[in-house]
Amino acid sequence: SRDEDMSTHRSDGFPKYYFGRFLTNSDRDSVYKYRLNARKYIGTTSMDPELAMVMANLGLARPNSLMLDPFVGTGGLIVAAAHYGSEVFGSELDGRVLRGTVGIRIGSNIWENFDQYELPQPQALIRNDWSQCMWRNVEWFDSIICDPPYGVREPARVIGVKANRVIDTARVEESVSDGTYVPQRVLMGLDRLFLDLLDFAARLLVVDGRLVFWLPTTFEYTPDDLPAHPALRLLCNFEQSLSTR
Repeated sequence: SRDEDMSTHRSDGFPKYYFGRFLTNSDRDSVYKYRLNARKYIGTTSMDPELAMVMANLGLARPNSLMLDPFVGTGGLIVAAAHYGSEVFGSELDGRVLRGTVGIRIGSNIWENFDQYELPQPQALIRNDWSQCMWRNVEWFDSIICDPPYGVREPARVIGVKANRVIDTARVEESVSDGTYVPQRVLMGLDRLFLDLLDFAARLLVVDGRLVFWLPTTFEYTPDDLPAHPALRLLCNFEQSLSTR
C-alpha cells in the first residue's frame, strides 16, 4: 500500500530517509498583507497586489536585482518587487503623485508605504517624462515592470505644448519657484507609446533582462497584435479580463 511505501521504518527495523529539493512555497499570506484597503497611500489606478506580485515574479524580481517602473504612480509595482528583494527605481510624470498631494488618501506618499511594510526605501523616485529619457543610456536594469497609462483609467500623456496655447512665462517661473508647477501635457497615441516603451527597454535592460507590461486588447486579440522590437523576444503573454464595473 502507499502507506507502507511511505513509512519511515523498514521491515528489518532500520529507518527510511527520503531526500528531495525544495522548489517553492505558497505566498498567499503576502497578498493579504499588501491589500489595498489597508495601504497608507493609493490612487485610482493602484495595481491589485496579487497582480503586482505576479508581474514581479515574471520580471524575476530577486535580491540585488535592479527594477524600474517608468510609470510608478503610487508605487504598487515597486512595492511588490521590493518584497522579493529588488532594488527599485521609479519615475512619474505627475509630481503631485510622488508628493502625495493627489490620490485617494491625500497626505501620505510612496515612502510611507515602504515604511508601513518595513521594506528598503526606493533607490530613486524621480519626476520625469519617460519618453524623454533621463536615465543613463546603458544596459543596467534587470527588469522594467510597468502598467502604462493606455487610456482605460488614465490617458497616455507626455510633456508638450498644446496647439494654439499661449504660455504665460511669468506664471510658469513663479510656479516653478514655489514647487507647484505642472507642465503642459499632450496625448500620446497607443502605437507610439508601446513602440517607444520597447525601444526604451531595449536600451536600458541588461542581457536577459525582462520587460513586463500591460497591453489593452479586444476579444479578437492574437499574439500578432503585440508590438515587437529586434533586440527583444517574446517569452510569454497572458490574458486578464477587465471588470465591467
